[in-house]
Amino acid sequence: MSVVVSVIVPAYNSGLFLAECLDSILLSAYTDSEVVVIDDGSTDRTPALADNYAAAYPGRVKVLHTPNRGVSAARNMGIDLAAGKYIAFVDADDMLAPHALEHLAGLMARYPGSGIAAGRMTAHPNFPAEKPKVEVFTAEEALIATLYQELDNDFSVCGKLFRRELFTGPEGHLFTEGRRYEDLEITPRLCLASGGMVVSDAPVYYYRPHAGSFIHTWSDTRIDALWAVDTIVAYIARQCPQASRAALSRRFGAYYNIFVLATRAGRTDLADKCFEQVRLMAPAMLRDSRVRLKNKVGALVALSGKRLPKALAKLQN
Repeated sequence: MSVVVSVIVPAYNSGLFLAECLDSILLSAYTDSEVVVIDDGSTDRTPALADNYAAAYPGRVKVLHTPNRGVSAARNMGIDLAAGKYIAFVDADDMLAPHALEHLAGLMARYPGSGIAAGRMTAHPNFPAEKPKVEVFTAEEALIATLYQELDNDFSVCGKLFRRELFTGPEGHLFTEGRRYEDLEITPRLCLASGGMVVSDAPVYYYRPHAGSFIHTWSDTRIDALWAVDTIVAYIARQCPQASRAALSRRFGAYYNIFVLATRAGRTDLADKCFEQVRLMAPAMLRDSRVRLKNKVGALVALSGKRLPKALAKLQN
């Protein structure tokens, strides 16, 4: 079988969802694909499930069992094992739409100058597939639109198809291991290296909201969002300074969000650190016509002083 798309699935204690995830990939209409499951040190039935699928789909499902090293390391190991021309990522508790790989691979074929094809992400598996609207961006346009958060699927690597060369070779970009918000940090690098991006509004990826997910819980690893946006700002300043205002907008959004979360969690020291940066960035947010409304409102609130933003943050808890 000629492998066109390699789908990388990092799996850690995903026994409740992994079968549904793998079925959504393997039973789709698109067969020129392989699945690379990285069992990231699971202690539940994930390893056995993954091995069962490898036995049922020989040559199409690869499984690697490793000690727990986190999602970034798992994705990087999956890239090493992948044989496809294109690479996709699916979290083990999510699913692909039946048409996803066919649609995204078709976009790559129609727009060969694009290194990334992106579709919509939705929490509703029965979301109707309509005739998709397609937009094509240069690398710089894709970078700036992503940083301003103007795209439906902006900073997730899921719901996208990537040309393999973006990750491999001397100019390849890999996920930063040992950090969270790895998608947030790597996406601008991939956009800038892509040569261009084609974006469809077709729903291709179904994510599963649940109370145990990272985004619904507080831990100090949430602070890695600040590392991610600070890294982005420095990278853009070196590699694409014309996108610096867009990068600052993304930094503002992250610092304001962590200010709110830290306030709710009683992390006064962290909240104060974030608020100081928010206040410094607020005037630039109000001057930039492309900054999204949410950030402009946050900037206005921040310039009123610390009391109102803290009260609003606590009301949202």
